[in-house]
Formats: sequence, structure tokens, C-alpha cells
Amino acid sequence: VLNLRPRSVRRWRFPADCPECGAPFVRLEGEANTYCVNGECPAQQVRRITHFAGRGALDIEGLAEERVQWIIDAGLLRDVADIFSLTVPALAAVTGPERRDEQGTVKRGIRIGDRSAARTVTSIETAKATPLHRLLVGLSIQHVGPTVARALADHFRSLDEIGRAHV
Repeated sequence: VLNLRPRSVRRWRFPADCPECGAPFVRLEGEANTYCVNGECPAQQVRRITHFAGRGALDIEGLAEERVQWIIDAGLLRDVADIFSLTVPALAAVTGPERRDEQGTVKRGIRIGDRSAARTVTSIETAKATPLHRLLVGLSIQHVGPTVARALADHFRSLDEIGRAHV
């Protein structure tokens, strides 16, 4: 409520640049969303991978945002395709960042470990049989949510057919 704000408060302005990578934000005509258009933006990289692995898409266990960041930092993930080349030994060796306990002592990061890595790799193998509509949702195509993805999958029946379709 503007008339209840103290006059000394500065007016908030939406940032012009991405706080993660510094690329300019873009707002497409007629849209409410503002986007970082840098395809290499680290924040976008994490979000694309976690969205692809999320419940609404491929539903891969063990690839939540924090762990995806650890795996990226370990050099094992750059994009969603890299998920399918993850192995139990490589994942098991991934360690999170150092942390501090209540006394301020630096502790080693948490290691993913063999059991958790095995569950994640099993979940990745299961995800290879995910229905086409959920794969389409996972690809984060603008304006393609669950409803449009299902319609596309019902019409085209395969990813190859979608690839051959003319706009």
C-alpha cells in the first residue's frame, strides 16, 4: 500500500542484470516474466537439470538442487544429457562443500556414498522409460507445460516425429 510507506523508503527496481552471471535480463513483449538470456548461466544450468530430473518430468531420485550443484562442481554434469552417463563410482565419490558446525569448526563436506549413488543410478535407468509427454515437460520448452506436452505426445507419438514436424 503505497500511501502507508514511509517517504524515506527507496522505490524498488527490478534488476537489469542477472545476479548470477551478469547477463542482461530480457522481458519479451506481452509477457510478465523476465529472463536471463545467457544459456551458460550457472543458475539456469542448475535449474534446467533439477527441472528435468524433477517429479513433473523424469522423477529421478537424488537429483535435487543442492546435490545437482555438487555434481556440477565435481565436473560430472554440464547439461541434462550428462545425467545418463553418471555412474555409481563417480557419484559415490562426490562430496558437498565444507561446512561449519555450531562452534565454527570447518567440517568436510557430506559424501554422496555408494548406496545413495546406486539409488540415483537405478532411478536414472528407470527414467529412460519415462513417457514422451513427461520428457517434453522436462526439456523446459517455453510454453510447453503438462497439457501441451501431452497433446504433442498424443499427436506425434515419438520424439523423432516431433523432430521431423514442420512449424
